[in-house]
Amino acid sequence: MQLSLKWNIQLWYALILGMVLATLGTGFFYYEKSRRLSELDTSLDAQLPPLLSPRRLFPERHSEPVREPRDDRRNEAQDIPGWQRRDDPAAFKMRGDPEADVGNSLFDAYFVPKGYYAKVIWKMSGEGIYQSRNFPDIEVPVGKYGGYHYRTREGHFRELLHSSPRFNILVGLDLVEFESGLSRLRTEIIAVLFTIFVLGVLIGYVLVSRSLLPLKQIEETVQRIAGGKLSERIPAIRKGRSRELVYLAGNLNNTFEKLESLFTRQIRFTADASHELRTPLTALLAQLELGRKRVRTPEEYDHIMKVSMRSASRIARITEQLIELSRYDSGRVRLDYTALPLDGMLLGLTEELEASVKERGSVLQLELARGTIRCDPFRLEQVISNLVNNAMQHNSRPITICLRGYFEGDNAIIEVTDNGKGIKPENVERLFDRFYQEDSSHSKNQYRDNVGLGLAISRAIIEAHGGTISVKSVPEVETTFTIVLPQHEEGDDAPEDAT
Repeated sequence: MQLSLKWNIQLWYALILGMVLATLGTGFFYYEKSRRLSELDTSLDAQLPPLLSPRRLFPERHSEPVREPRDDRRNEAQDIPGWQRRDDPAAFKMRGDPEADVGNSLFDAYFVPKGYYAKVIWKMSGEGIYQSRNFPDIEVPVGKYGGYHYRTREGHFRELLHSSPRFNILVGLDLVEFESGLSRLRTEIIAVLFTIFVLGVLIGYVLVSRSLLPLKQIEETVQRIAGGKLSERIPAIRKGRSRELVYLAGNLNNTFEKLESLFTRQIRFTADASHELRTPLTALLAQLELGRKRVRTPEEYDHIMKVSMRSASRIARITEQLIELSRYDSGRVRLDYTALPLDGMLLGLTEELEASVKERGSVLQLELARGTIRCDPFRLEQVISNLVNNAMQHNSRPITICLRGYFEGDNAIIEVTDNGKGIKPENVERLFDRFYQEDSSHSKNQYRDNVGLGLAISRAIIEAHGGTISVKSVPEVETTFTIVLPQHEEGDDAPEDAT
């Protein structure tokens, strides 16, 4: 099953959120566990002083105050009234108690309610001096002397071993309640993280849905366009949305406009091509039908053949130009770039055109600048020749045509200017459309050579060079066609193919 973009983003977001929350929750749990364990160890440390000096825990059980020896060099202090050495086993027997177990009972009353257990062993004899009644069935490790505390873990116990020169003291705590607290903490963390996860997923779903809403609008618009509604456009995306989606919508709308324009042009092109081909085909068929109806004189057959040949030639010309345009449209034309002098190329072309220009009584002038141009000379001369011929064909009276060539920056500029009747302002934008002719009356000369494809082919050739062609016209004053060709040094990325 293929998921939508929204659900893909949502699943990845949920996965990442879950991993982050799980990492944070695990880290917090172990941090809290370590902190509680440290507090537990601190509490175990606090239980040592009463066991090391029981008189301080139960001062009221002694008839005389405990006094420390003033001379540490004396090992025996039995002659000091009212004092017993701390490391004497009898220190755990409270004075004034007839029973030896009374002291132990008092210790139990102190330790057991808090959950602690303890055991004190006299090192000299291995005798157990004190053992709480809740002490588990374990052996007290033999600690090394040095006052070090050795914490060990046996089963569910946390213990502190203190070893002195005469005592081994073990204080411990059953971890059942501690582990129960950790279990509750784990449950609380899971509950909190699950709540945060659910809320995060819901918030993420809302945010992702809102962020991808323009994509839904784009999808619906594309579906309507695919259904034939070429005028549809993506609604303007509100401010605050993703910049990429705004750019995407703008670029798609521009693409849709171009597609609609191309489709409209294709429809008009098909209609114009049909109309242009229908006229000579009708004339050709009419002449052939006329010739076969009855026997005619050689002069009549000759006339019929001449008219038929003109119609056939026009059909062939239209077909050739359509094929040429299709090659440029598909990008299959490879330009043969050559570096040559701009003035030399235009001078040579002028020599070829001068005869036909003078025949019509017109004048061809030159304004040339020196410099080298890189182009396909055959196709560029085709464009310039077409512009000069168009100027003569659309003007019945003699005119002056000026051919200029110069350079501006990295561009080569070629201009063809005439002082003929000019082009109406409303027709300038359509001048390069296929089959468009400013004089739309086809009946005036149905066998004319111009079929309305010359300027379209000229624009295709110039665009294949990476340049532009434009026109400016002031009726009855001046009309100028301007060709701008970018120049590339040898080895630069000059366009090699028509696009």
